[in-house]
Amino acid sequence: MYTVTCVSYLAAIGIKSYPVFALAAHGTLGNLMMSWMSENGVIYLMERNIRKFNISSPLSAFHFASVLLRVRARDKALRALFKEHEQDFREKLADGSYVKWAMPSKSQSTAFSEPPLATVHETNELQSMHIS
Repeated sequence: MYTVTCVSYLAAIGIKSYPVFALAAHGTLGNLMMSWMSENGVIYLMERNIRKFNISSPLSAFHFASVLLRVRARDKALRALFKEHEQDFREKLADGSYVKWAMPSKSQSTAFSEPPLATVHETNELQSMHIS
């Protein structure tokens, strides 16, 4: 989920316990989700029993717009937090101690490694066991 990536990125910068919001939409229906990383490094996702909006209804569309304004108001807080951590973040980038927050690419990961190819001997052995 993209919110987990955003939360991990913020934590790598040094910002924890800050909520990241997401909207899962299907047609006129939308579900507002949230995630955050606690100070001890645990990521929490709120994706059940969440606020649902049906923007085809004028009242629900108004509620959705008011929620977006409240989420937008958090922008100043995030900018202030980033300003607090910006110098430390730049120093980590410069000296190479920056925490890698993203998953390794497929070519670098051992979790997604391709199975080894069979040797010629093993292939011949398998072919000789083939029953027609």
